[in-house]
Amino acid sequence: MISHILLVLLNIAFSTQGLNFFRKLRIASSPCLSLSASSSITGRSTEVAKKSVFIFGLGYVGTALAYHLKAAGWNVSGTVTGKSSRSIYKASELRKKGILALYFDPKSDSDWKDIKQQINKSTHLLSTIPPIDFESSSDDGNGNEIDGVLRVFRDTIQTASHLHWIGYLSSTGVYGECNGAWITENTPVKPITTKSIARVQAERSWLSLATSPSSLPVYIFRLAGVYGPGRSALETVKKAGGDLRLC
Repeated sequence: MISHILLVLLNIAFSTQGLNFFRKLRIASSPCLSLSASSSITGRSTEVAKKSVFIFGLGYVGTALAYHLKAAGWNVSGTVTGKSSRSIYKASELRKKGILALYFDPKSDSDWKDIKQQINKSTHLLSTIPPIDFESSSDDGNGNEIDGVLRVFRDTIQTASHLHWIGYLSSTGVYGECNGAWITENTPVKPITTKSIARVQAERSWLSLATSPSSLPVYIFRLAGVYGPGRSALETVKKAGGDLRLC
């Protein structure tokens, strides 16, 4: 079962293709919250005839979505982490299926021209990458530029003329300890751990794009958990050889 709010926002983002994908890759719905900072896209180019999505972080969710949208006729590109043998193999497999996978390490000093070119061609952008540095950050003036993607590509994203939609996958960990209480869109965030505090900072950084001169529509998806093919409680037990102590 999928959160109703998440379904609505995915309908805005990816139409039928995105909804069918998330029915297959089930997202735990207790609770799964979306916040939106919408804005006008007046003045943005509409010359791109075909929808194009750039996905920062072709991990479990990113890759599954990439395959689904590619099959639906989208132009799809995105990033894999670093240049490890695993990443090189994954990028190769994605390219064989028509998905342009580029290498990205936010801590590298590269100019990332290839990624910037793809962002400038995209109509949609999704980031699944969590904050990379929990102890320090490059401040954007508001103390919240802890997100590795925006640390490198904020200017590129703000000036991408074809870009009409931005999504960021966050976590329900930003609510902290709620002692079993119901969580809604109006529940204040009360992060406790270093990671959840960083998540809140990253969310604010992405949402700031909606109020910047670029006025991009931004959607934050707070996921409680993800399960699907190859990833479930039963799979975890199976990999542990049935020994629950190893799960």
